[in-house]
Amino acid sequence: MRLLGTQSDEQLAVRFWNYLESQKISSRLDRDADGFHIWVISEDDVNRAKAAYSDYLAHPKNEKFNAADKLTAELKRIRTEAEKKAKQSSSRQRTLPWQTRQQNEIPVTILLIVISVTVSLLTNFGQSDSTLSKAVRINDVRLVYETRLGDQVIRQVPAYELPDITKKGQFWRLFSPIFLHLSPMHLVFNMIMTFQFGSLIERRKGSLFLLLQVLFIALVSNLLQFYFTANPNFGGMSGVLYGFFGYVWMKGVVSPEEGIGADRQTVFVLLVWFVICMLSAGVANYAHAAGLFLGMFLGAAPGVYRGRKRFAR
Repeated sequence: MRLLGTQSDEQLAVRFWNYLESQKISSRLDRDADGFHIWVISEDDVNRAKAAYSDYLAHPKNEKFNAADKLTAELKRIRTEAEKKAKQSSSRQRTLPWQTRQQNEIPVTILLIVISVTVSLLTNFGQSDSTLSKAVRINDVRLVYETRLGDQVIRQVPAYELPDITKKGQFWRLFSPIFLHLSPMHLVFNMIMTFQFGSLIERRKGSLFLLLQVLFIALVSNLLQFYFTANPNFGGMSGVLYGFFGYVWMKGVVSPEEGIGADRQTVFVLLVWFVICMLSAGVANYAHAAGLFLGMFLGAAPGVYRGRKRFAR
């Protein structure tokens, strides 16, 4: 894939993109803060596309580009009608009365938000002593080893054990802490970020991919947070969210053609917030760090691997 050019004017960018499509030149149009980027997919089409783009820049009002608009519009109309018929014939595409199209596209993101809000409210943000409040933590209680002299405790050290998981088989505890938020502000902020990043990844990569990513990052970040602190009293989606952020950030850097990325302002704010949290007490910083670096790895590794294969050729 090769970047052909960037236009600040949406109409000019879309018009030329339509022309490329009418000429059967495989292309892609992406938008970010810098403008509209026109990409050529196949290396075989690069020279033709460059010549056409130079002609377009010199003569943007040439009549042939108007004809391309009409042809592309007709192709899109035919394609849209075919897609509508395919959806109508597939029972799996039916929408329930209370569902919107957006919700059908991002079911995992919506489910994460619903479970987080429900668990946080029912546990009074982790303050209640209910069965649910105990069941969603990685361990029911904080364990310690005691050294005694008679009836007197002379030494206590943390116990890095998870008996509720290893002895009782309550394996959901490896993942469930992500749904427990410890304050209303914690919940609101995390749910906004869940929707922003989760919906972006799910629409681009699919629901199964997002679900597997959540489970993997939750598992590693929860375990690292516990084993570095020996304290089961933590919770929240922040570790997973930093995983989402790291993934989106690196995708935009390494594989921008996939249409996943974060603008500079978002990157700056979340990295500053990451540092502020690292300097603060009572924050699940090990989960944050694990999530961020796992997400960065998942986002960068495929693009780096493809780049190395192309270079090796």
